[in-house]
Amino acid sequence: MSSNYALLVLLSLSSLALGCEPNLESVTITPYTNPPLPVVVTGTRIEIPDGIAVAVDVVGTNDEGDTETDVDIPSASSSAFGVVSTAVKGRFVFYGNEPSTGQVRFTTKGTKGEVNVPFTVTAQE
Repeated sequence: MSSNYALLVLLSLSSLALGCEPNLESVTITPYTNPPLPVVVTGTRIEIPDGIAVAVDVVGTNDEGDTETDVDIPSASSSAFGVVSTAVKGRFVFYGNEPSTGQVRFTTKGTKGEVNVPFTVTAQE
């Protein structure tokens, strides 16, 4: 009976340890390059004209206030909006191919959850 109790306590402690991983709360996106046409790249909105690319730095912040540069953007590229990672941790190139809207999903290593930021690719005037 005592070995069952010890096993139960051990499993409970294990599940608590797994539940301690912080949640991704937000991302901060700042332009690294200056494209020839205006763009908007923030943690709440991305707007890029078609045919334009911009390099950006992305930093995630978890619900404990810690920042993380090991950001990932899984499956973000589409026919309208593309993302290319660079050799620099947290730096990406966003580019617009054709007018469209959608979401870019951000995750980080060491945190749970994700942040979705809406994007708009606008037609050049």
